[in-house]
Amino acid sequence: MSKGFIAALAGIAMTLFAWYGPWAWPAWPAFTTIGLLFGSNTAFAELPLATRAATITMLITVNVAFWGAVVWIAMRVLRTRSNE
Repeated sequence: MSKGFIAALAGIAMTLFAWYGPWAWPAWPAFTTIGLLFGSNTAFAELPLATRAATITMLITVNVAFWGAVVWIAMRVLRTRSNE
């Protein structure tokens, strides 16, 4: 398997863990994004259904991409260190 595919799977796993796990820390990229986009004054539940759906899809994408990038960088650093 390629490193990109492994990183993508890890990003999906972290997002699922953020969704169903007992802690909120795996979702902090999504929480940060929603805070930047909507601020603290907007009630997310009062937005139209299409806006909520698009926002949730975007937040899932941000979370998967962030954690996938973290894992990909970690694999690259570990490979570089092991070759020295």
